[in-house]
Amino acid sequence: VLAGPHPLTPAELLDDLDAGRVAGVAPAASFEADGEWARVYRIDPGQPGGIATPSLHLSPEAALAWLDQARGTDGDAAEAVAAERLARADPVLVGPPSPVLEVRLRDLGVSLP
Repeated sequence: VLAGPHPLTPAELLDDLDAGRVAGVAPAASFEADGEWARVYRIDPGQPGGIATPSLHLSPEAALAWLDQARGTDGDAAEAVAAERLARADPVLVGPPSPVLEVRLRDLGVSLP
């Protein structure tokens, strides 16, 4: 289920999901009211070739929240691990660039395109 508008909803995926271009995922239902919407998708893990995993989409704010949460659990070491995991996921950052995120990742030795 994807719902919006919401800054953490990867709305950029909607076109591909709605058109059935993500293997193993098909539109099931759609709801709209008062400028808000929700879309439900059916997952078919038995499809030949399995389920295609779309890229991670997140806002810079969500990436910062991910790093904040990691730092809160075990300090700088956990934050560095979280930053490396984020970089390996090759995310699509949605929204305006965040100089704060760029500096923080650079300080942790990670760069994202």
